[in-house]
Amino acid sequence: MGSTGMRVAGSFGMLVLLTGAAWAQAPQGSAPAPAPAAASAAAAVVPRPAALVSDGVPEVPQALATATRPYMEFRTAGFSGWDRNDRSMLIATRFGDTAQLHKVRAPGADRRQISFEAEPIAGGSYARRTGDVLVVAMDVGGSEFDQLYTLKDGRLTLLTDGQSRNNLNAWTQDGRQVAFTSNKRNGTDSDIYMMDPRDPSTTRLVAEVSGGGWGVADFSPDGRTAIVGEYKSLPGRASMRSMSPVAGCGRSHPTRRSPGAGRAMRPTARCGRSATRDRTSSGWARWTWPPVASPP
Repeated sequence: MGSTGMRVAGSFGMLVLLTGAAWAQAPQGSAPAPAPAAASAAAAVVPRPAALVSDGVPEVPQALATATRPYMEFRTAGFSGWDRNDRSMLIATRFGDTAQLHKVRAPGADRRQISFEAEPIAGGSYARRTGDVLVVAMDVGGSEFDQLYTLKDGRLTLLTDGQSRNNLNAWTQDGRQVAFTSNKRNGTDSDIYMMDPRDPSTTRLVAEVSGGGWGVADFSPDGRTAIVGEYKSLPGRASMRSMSPVAGCGRSHPTRRSPGAGRAMRPTARCGRSATRDRTSSGWARWTWPPVASPP
C-alpha cells in the first residue's frame, strides 16, 4: 500500500474511533442526532399561514423566499378619502409589515400615521359634511372577512358582528348614515344595510339580494336615489334588479325575466312601496326608494 492509501486508511480509522466514542457518551436508549444537513433541509421551507388551506401545492423553499424578499418590500399609497375638518388626504400605506391609515395635509407634506394595528387596514372614509366620524375596515389573518370599526385617537371600536364578511360602501350626502354590505343573513349573499356608526344599534337591512358582488356606490343629495352595482367575475353575466330597500322590507321575488337583463324584482306585499330602476350597460343600477338619509 502506498503512502496515500495509508493516509486514507488512518483517517478512516480515526473517524471510526471518534464516532464510537460519541456513541458511548450518548445516553442509553436515545437515538442518534440527525445529520446537520438533513435537519437544515427539513427546516428550509416557508411555514404555511394557519388561515390558508392548500391542496397539492408544493412546499416553498426558504432560500427562494429569501431571494425574492427584496422585491416584495416596497411601499405604495392608496387614496381613501378626505378629512373635511383639516382638508387633509386620507391614504393607506405600508410601514413595517402592514398597511395602515395616514393623513397628508399638503402636497409633499409628511405622512402622519393614525392607525396602529397588527392587521392591515383595508380602507376607510370620514362622514360626509360633518367629518365627525371615521369608519374603517379590517380583517384578521387574511381571512377577507372584513369588520367595520370607528377609528378615533388610534383606537378601534367594532361596529359589525365580528363574524360575517362586511364591505364598506358609501355615505349618505348628509353624513348621517353609511351603507355597507354583509353576508350575515346566510353566509353567502351580500345584502345591503344602512347604519349610523355613532350608534351601531341603528343598523338595519334595507335590501336582500342574491349574489356576493353587490354594493352601493353613492347616494343622491336627497337620499332617495342610490347608485347600486353588482360585480361578477365572468364577463357578460351582469344582472340588474330593482327592489324596495326600506326598513322592515327587503325581501323581493322575481316578477319577470328577460334575456341578458337578469331578473326584475318587486317588493313583497307587506312592503307596500315601490322602487324604480334604470339599467346601464356597465353593470350599474339606479335604485329609487323612500328616503333613507334619516332613520324611519
